[in-house]
Amino acid sequence: MFLASQWRLVKSSRVICIRRFCLQQPPELPEEPMTCCMSGCANCVWIEYADKVRSILANSDNKQVSKMVLDKIQDPNMKAFLSMELKSKGFQ
Repeated sequence: MFLASQWRLVKSSRVICIRRFCLQQPPELPEEPMTCCMSGCANCVWIEYADKVRSILANSDNKQVSKMVLDKIQDPNMKAFLSMELKSKGFQ
């Protein structure tokens, strides 16, 4: 049984709901991008991934969505670039 009013991220990829009880399953998140060139493109696949996750978890805190996406990236330069881009899009 899940709770259904607002989604909250737990341990980066799992989600649970809070408030009302219901029998709905948590939403499926899209697969992580595999085609990133790590050059900081304006149309980076990670930015698109973050937008998709934010739209699926519409009631979640944008900081949690941003942290979840950034935790999946290993390269510190790419992580810094994506963090800046997500801030400019209102994620933080």
